Amino acid sequence: MSEIPIAYSWPSTLPLPADSFEGTPRAAIASSSIEYGHPEYRNRFSQTYVLLEVTWMFTDGQLSTFENFYQDSLGNGTALFSIELRYPFGTELTTWVVRFSGDYQIDRKDGMWAVSGSIDLISQLTLGT
Repeated sequence: MSEIPIAYSWPSTLPLPADSFEGTPRAAIASSSIEYGHPEYRNRFSQTYVLLEVTWMFTDGQLSTFENFYQDSLGNGTALFSIELRYPFGTELTTWVVRFSGDYQIDRKDGMWAVSGSIDLISQLTLGT
């Protein structure tokens, strides 16, 4: 696998997402309809990503740090970054390369900010020796 350049890491002052996230593979096949015969199928991506639904619980200060990271560092969530996750669920923390897939939502729950969104799990980050 080729090395992926990562410019940003999840801020160490922010908690990791809750362990109760769900992941599903993204649809990687596209088809073209043809008037006669069989449709043509092709891969959309060179690899299949997993789309994870994640939620973080933030204090007021942590929410501000998150929003600055998302907007300024990640260019409104478009840049790749590294983060530790327990994926597959229940495994040890492993560093992954991810990117946000769309916007995030914020809800107030029990005096904390619940921030939820989707991230593309791109690859597991391995350190060179």
